[in-house]
Amino acid sequence: MIVSFFRTRGGVRGAGNSIDYLLGKDRAREGARLLQGDPDLSVAIADTSGFSNRYTVGCLSFEEENMPEAQKRQIMQSFEETLLAGLEPDQYNITWV
Repeated sequence: MIVSFFRTRGGVRGAGNSIDYLLGKDRAREGARLLQGDPDLSVAIADTSGFSNRYTVGCLSFEEENMPEAQKRQIMQSFEETLLAGLEPDQYNITWV
């Protein structure tokens, strides 16, 4: 598994650009699939936040082409628990694509 975080210049261009890139402007990009979360809520939270770094965009990349859905969800849950240790789920927002 490869983990990458991308520079977003503090969200200067808006979180919507990241979501549009991942899902397409019409949310129907070929090959992209929303796995968890609400992209519109994520954009709204990021774009109204007063923090200088309002959001982070990252990627978990796998070699396996047909990973079972349950395994993806377990990895996502484990990643959240590790990355956001000490936070409750209502203290952060994540959209998985």
